[in-house]
Amino acid sequence: MVVYLVAFALTILFIQRATFYYNKISKLKREKNLTESNANEIIYTDKQARNDKLRYYILFVLALFPLFFVAAVRYDVGTDFFYTYVPNFYKILNGEMPYSELGFNVLNKFIQLFTSNPQWLFVVTAFIFTFVLLQTIIKYSENVSLSVIVVLLSCIFFVFLNNMRQSIAVVFFLRAFPYIVKDEFLKYTACIFLGCLFHLSAILMIIPCIFVNLKFFRKNFLAFAIIITLCLPVLCQVMKAVLMYTKYSYFFESDFNNNNANSVNIIYNFIFFVMSYIVLKDKILKDKVAYALLVMQFLAFWVSSVSLFISISEMIARITVYFQVFQILLIPYCVKSQDDKAGKVIYLSSYLLAYGVYLLYFIILKGYHQVLPYHWIF
Repeated sequence: MVVYLVAFALTILFIQRATFYYNKISKLKREKNLTESNANEIIYTDKQARNDKLRYYILFVLALFPLFFVAAVRYDVGTDFFYTYVPNFYKILNGEMPYSELGFNVLNKFIQLFTSNPQWLFVVTAFIFTFVLLQTIIKYSENVSLSVIVVLLSCIFFVFLNNMRQSIAVVFFLRAFPYIVKDEFLKYTACIFLGCLFHLSAILMIIPCIFVNLKFFRKNFLAFAIIITLCLPVLCQVMKAVLMYTKYSYFFESDFNNNNANSVNIIYNFIFFVMSYIVLKDKILKDKVAYALLVMQFLAFWVSSVSLFISISEMIARITVYFQVFQILLIPYCVKSQDDKAGKVIYLSSYLLAYGVYLLYFIILKGYHQVLPYHWIF
């Protein structure tokens, strides 16, 4: 666990400085455009801009490198390391196409143009995941350090070390957040497409787009949320019927069908949905960012609750992570939105304590995803 803690500490250290220069560049660029429009003297020179961009790029690489390195050079870390990715790499090398997603098959084939060592698959996927994740945090988080802490405590990073394909699809969904807020549907669709190249379940990204842009739902958010929750038993039967015609049908016929509900995820996501609603309820009609983040947390609660009626904990957890990942932006946003310092402390400490226990129990004590102990490739 020390390896992970050191990597996250280094990322937090460098991402703060990288964000400083990113914000400076963005702010001064806007001021420069305003100055040019007013035909006044340009204070921010091109040389200064180049220097600040260079500092940003260097610090971004330094922030990215620790998590990338840990994910890239691991050996036998994650349940699917030798169970799925390594054997399928060799199958593709022998001419088979084991994945449903053409994009991931092609990625394997592309890597094999240069090497027959499957370790390079982990190097490439680690870069894609960490690059998209950290770039999104720098651009859209209200507190980048807190967002990185959420990545650790919510176990998003540990899920990636096991379920690489789906986790990459998940971070493309996270990256699509500004496009759903700004109604830039072409860019949002592009993110769906990129996600589906790695895992077809990324098609789920269509669902929040409907909810976020449904005006009736926004105006009556709490009432609608309660109604949808009460309709959970019926909607679960519909969901089950749909899933039986997808690749998820495998879960119904395998040992994963263990009749276990995700009780902890239900409780956690419900608590932080309620707490986030209390913080953001006055912003729902005024601020689409607040509303969209609240919708994502509600969907995280709702999907995790599906396990009460479709008791396949592994499958429901995989679907839930598509919406739970938005806590990376939600938690900093809620903290910033509170004027009351006591409220900030209560909200933030509750999250850190609750998910600290979550991390300790599931990753360290229960050994989920088999990411401990960490094994270096060399």
